[in-house]
Amino acid sequence: MGTITINVKNKTEEKFRKAVQLSFGSEKGSLGKAATIALEQWSDRETQGNESKMQELLEKGFKM
Repeated sequence: MGTITINVKNKTEEKFRKAVQLSFGSEKGSLGKAATIALEQWSDRETQGNESKMQELLEKGFKM
C-alpha cells in the first residue's frame, strides 16, 4: 500500500470529508477508501483516450 501526501484547498477538504462521512461513515479507513476510489476513477477517465497512444508507442518502440 502506498502513501500520498497532498495539499488541497480548505473548502475542498471540508467537502470531501462531508461526502466521505455520508457515504462511508466515520470509521477508520473511510478517507483512504474514498480517496482510492476517487483516484482510480480520475486516472481511468484521464487514460481512456490515451490507450491507443500507449499501444502505438509499444508497437513502434521508443528510445530511452
